[in-house]
Amino acid sequence: YKLILAHFFRYAGSSIISAIVDVGLFKLLSILLAGCGTFWLHFGATYGARAASSLLNFFLNRGFVFHARGNLWKELAKYYALAIPIATAQWLLNYGLTLLLESWGIQGFATVTHVLIMVILYFVTFFVQQRWVFANKTKEKES
Repeated sequence: YKLILAHFFRYAGSSIISAIVDVGLFKLLSILLAGCGTFWLHFGATYGARAASSLLNFFLNRGFVFHARGNLWKELAKYYALAIPIATAQWLLNYGLTLLLESWGIQGFATVTHVLIMVILYFVTFFVQQRWVFANKTKEKES
């Protein structure tokens, strides 16, 4: 449990740093894409922000959290096999929730919903990264 919790707390730190970058870029891109309509605003802001923050997150998780020393390209491919569906879930949930809120007359909460959904998906990504993306190094440390 000590090893799992140590990874979890280091993962929390790397996730906070990556989340700050992600949310900041999401907000900036939302401002820049404001005239493009709700669909393109959410699509461009989500994937644009995630492109930068995910690369930062990969290297933080690889080196700082899981101390992985496996094949960089293999781990990167696994990471993005997880990150792309997670980003898509983030985008679809954020877009859908924003449309729902707007239908109720509530506007201006795209960044707030982006953060809430990110927190929910956080736990899923931790366990998948620990058990699959960076599993080789994690298993060696447990032995």
